[in-house]
Amino acid sequence: MASRLGERRRVVQYHFGGGTPTYQTPAELERLHTRIGAHFSIEAGAEVAVEADPRVTTAEHLAALRGLGFNRLSMACRT
Repeated sequence: MASRLGERRRVVQYHFGGGTPTYQTPAELERLHTRIGAHFSIEAGAEVAVEADPRVTTAEHLAALRGLGFNRLSMACRT
């Protein structure tokens, strides 16, 4: 996406969703977020949201997400 957009783009709203992000380990989430940040500039004050599955989300997930700057959390449970 970034290569198609050309110059570096500012992000003011970022939603990592689908209920599956927390199926990844905290370290995997950190690597993915770092890769996104290498291609896009997430603005200070941006809404940075994640949709988590409460069946697999741990305190470690929440700490990692908060440390990465996520400031909005929604819970989804797909059965």
